[in-house]
Amino acid sequence: MKIFFYSARNAACDNGCQYLKCSKRCLHVLEKLEPLKEITVLPGGSHFNSSQSMNLRSGDLVILYAGNLQELEDLVSIKDVFESFRIVLIVGQEKDINDEKCHLLNPRYITSVGRHETGLSAVIGKMTGVV
Repeated sequence: MKIFFYSARNAACDNGCQYLKCSKRCLHVLEKLEPLKEITVLPGGSHFNSSQSMNLRSGDLVILYAGNLQELEDLVSIKDVFESFRIVLIVGQEKDINDEKCHLLNPRYITSVGRHETGLSAVIGKMTGVV
């Protein structure tokens, strides 16, 4: 199983960004977690129409990132694209977690950027067999 990261929007900043809802900041945190050392980043906002998306296979893990409610709604609008993948959803802040909208994506796990990474690491470790 391969692991992919996809954001509803392409980040308009560099890796030094301190903005709480930045997808690159989220990705930087994820890349430090043991099960996510080899994560493939899909271009943000591409709707899976990129050359990297051609490597996706049914059952792969896709970590979706929505920095705010609008980005979550953008992901929900293309939810059919995600049907054959294992989904983990990360939102920018706790207040952005809208249970009704989040669950439309059928994620196996929902978290926010500010939460402890150990729970996310454990869940992904179990999903990938890297415990």
